[in-house]
Amino acid sequence: MQQQRRKFKIFAEEYLDRYLEEKKRKIQSQIEKESEDYILTVNETEYIDYLVSEFSIDMPTIDFEGVQVTDYERKFSEREFPEQVIIYHLPCSGDIQLFRYTPNTHIRWTVWVFMEDQSLCFEIVTVNKNAREIKLKAQQTIDNMRTQLGYFTQQIESYNAQLRKLIERTFRKRKQMFLDNYHMLNSLDVPIKKREDLPQTYAIPTPQMRKSIISKPEVTTTGYTPDPTLSQSIYHEILQIIYDLGKVFERLPSTYGGKREEDLRDHLLLYLEPRFEGSATGETFNKTGKTDILIRYQNSNAFIAECKFWQGQKHYMDAITQLLGYLTWRDSKAAVVIFVRNKEFSSVLQTVEKVTPDHPNYLEFVDKEDESWFNYRFHINGDPNRGVKLAVLLFHIPP
Repeated sequence: MQQQRRKFKIFAEEYLDRYLEEKKRKIQSQIEKESEDYILTVNETEYIDYLVSEFSIDMPTIDFEGVQVTDYERKFSEREFPEQVIIYHLPCSGDIQLFRYTPNTHIRWTVWVFMEDQSLCFEIVTVNKNAREIKLKAQQTIDNMRTQLGYFTQQIESYNAQLRKLIERTFRKRKQMFLDNYHMLNSLDVPIKKREDLPQTYAIPTPQMRKSIISKPEVTTTGYTPDPTLSQSIYHEILQIIYDLGKVFERLPSTYGGKREEDLRDHLLLYLEPRFEGSATGETFNKTGKTDILIRYQNSNAFIAECKFWQGQKHYMDAITQLLGYLTWRDSKAAVVIFVRNKEFSSVLQTVEKVTPDHPNYLEFVDKEDESWFNYRFHINGDPNRGVKLAVLLFHIPP
């Protein structure tokens, strides 16, 4: 006699939609219970990654191809003929308890199942031991289970796919509420604007645009202090000028091919300085050394760019480390400008894409604005809660 098993009706005991809505409510509750200092100070990317890890669903799966069969006899009284019970074992993985839930789209069907040794099991009872009849019933059950699982999987995948955006939206809404409360008097954009009175002697051509376990991040400060910021529009315009002029360097190798780092840097400064009402200067010393191009505000660096010749991935990673050492603000803006003399420019681009995420301060890849213009987020040295924007611009300038 087989031991009593805990059975349930597969895909038919509770509604999956209600389960997913409850998880969304828990996400909001989790974010709302965080303190103001925590929300304003924590590294946004790491915290969102943590919540995605916590609230994403480990998709349960059924291995229909790995089915196995066992059997036993069952008899309830001496007068009855014994029944033969055929057990079909389907290996499964993931959050198996979710098999109790009914997806929004479903067929009107269910069957009693139970779990045994990481397998989902169902029984077929027979007295006449008709193999053809048993096989037909089993196949119908498996076919229905496969259909229902398809609907179920589709709804779970949709939830997982939308999870990050839901968390980002909820977190940023709460963070913005706190920032609004501060009135952000100390976080007004750095007063740098584009000059409108430039003589139109030279126009730079504009190019054509083209589940692991994660611990909850801890904040390393006792409170949030707002920092000044360089506006995103000014930052992008600075990068665009550098990128457009770098493309001019590429098209005129006879003019720029033999130049030193300082010479190429000075050409960039020549077009940056008159275009903004701020201070763009070269060879300016900061607390940890000198930088190539920077804009300062209230004795801090609003924007820094390092100009380097490509000397392999180690020097490239060291340049990022050096650059991050100059930054102190949350949401600082920076760029690494790389001049490449190698013949195989494409292999250098591939190397940059491959090795950049290995940097210890790396947070995330933002986007690829053009073939040799990559935008990333890093954190400054010693404080993972202070994220900075860092662009990597590469130009092919043969010797």
